[in-house]
Amino acid sequence: WISPGEPYNFRKTEEHLVNQYGQALQVIDKIHGNIHELLLRSREAHPVLKKKYIDAINQAKLEAAMYRERMKKLRKQIGIDDREPWSYVDYQEDIVDIFGDALLTD
Repeated sequence: WISPGEPYNFRKTEEHLVNQYGQALQVIDKIHGNIHELLLRSREAHPVLKKKYIDAINQAKLEAAMYRERMKKLRKQIGIDDREPWSYVDYQEDIVDIFGDALLTD
């Protein structure tokens, strides 16, 4: 639940789904082996998403793209060539510190 006037936050929706319906989702998963059928029924019942959900999807895509770009930039800064997996070995001891510091300070 979001109080009136408060901006929509999809993470709160996820928390609500897990906290309020988590056990029901587990039962559906155990009975059907997955929740795919439930999702299909949901798509049929609600074929058009509300704007706030479309915005949440677009925001998540944007955040993922920004994260990938940031990681690409960090890899380049420390000299990791994604095409050569063995290049990670040279930085194995320092890579967590380098990425961690950069992500915390950037």
